[in-house]
Amino acid sequence: MSAWINVKDRLPEDSERVLIVHNGSVVIASLEWEYPHHEDMYEKFQYWETENLSEIEWFDVTYWQPLPTVPKEEEDEQ
Repeated sequence: MSAWINVKDRLPEDSERVLIVHNGSVVIASLEWEYPHHEDMYEKFQYWETENLSEIEWFDVTYWQPLPTVPKEEEDEQ
């Protein structure tokens, strides 16, 4: 498994599903962008979206790492 990466050092690609550390727990999430549509004075901002579609403020996450690769199922040889 990969080493944990501090969010101060580097962030994952946009929308890449990764493991994050949030309040001492490990969660699967992706870093997303919000593009407000109401007025031009609002700027886009980033947030973490979890598997159950809840949102976490981007600054509440301290570390992340890529998800491990899924093992390939071996076919039965008969």
